[in-house]
Amino acid sequence: MVTCKDIARIANVSTATVTRAFNPNSSIKEDTRQKILQIAKDYSYTPNLAARSLKQQSTKIVGFVLCDASNPYYVKVAQYIERRLEHHGFRSLLTFSSRDSVSISRSLEVMMASRVNGVIFPPEDDATRGLVE
Repeated sequence: MVTCKDIARIANVSTATVTRAFNPNSSIKEDTRQKILQIAKDYSYTPNLAARSLKQQSTKIVGFVLCDASNPYYVKVAQYIERRLEHHGFRSLLTFSSRDSVSISRSLEVMMASRVNGVIFPPEDDATRGLVE
């Protein structure tokens, strides 16, 4: 498996520059970014998001619990949320749940174990509303 250090060595840049190349808002030269991205593509390199999360103390992931995947409205809402999160540099972690508090509780446990930065879910009754209070 190719690492960030390998890409840095091949591109003759620092590992910090390789990391910055994957951040579209960074201030490295565009030709350097393109060179690094091409080398990464050639070697099938993808950044280690778990390592990045540890270093930055943030996953940049927001959890979304979807209780009714058969309802096109909720699917559209999930798609909209995904686009808005991506626009702000975040990703979503989608879990499917039935409407009961035990199932939603399990989904929320997955979110917390994944160290998401936030959770979106539709509390529909007092039992599920109490899960976040």
